[in-house]
Amino acid sequence: MRRASEKGATGDNNSQDGSDNGAAGAGGGSLFSSFGGNGGGKVVDKSKERVDSEAIAQAAIDKARNTLELKRFLEENKTDEQRYEEVRKKIERQMKELDG
Repeated sequence: MRRASEKGATGDNNSQDGSDNGAAGAGGGSLFSSFGGNGGGKVVDKSKERVDSEAIAQAAIDKARNTLELKRFLEENKTDEQRYEEVRKKIERQMKELDG
């Protein structure tokens, strides 16, 4: 039994593994070409998956989005003391680089 990444990497255009083999018969398309936004991708049969890859991918996207949101929030709500400390550290780093 081969993994999905191996199926897509072999370039086997006649396989029915559900991978997108490129648009307009380009052949040997990327395993991830269905994410390109061309809109006309074929439906993938996920009944043979051992894990719910969509749920895993969505969880990773949600975690990244939440982390980015938290980072922005913390950056926007810094106190004057925190900003002062960042500037002081930046100046110290620059001085060390110059001294060398």
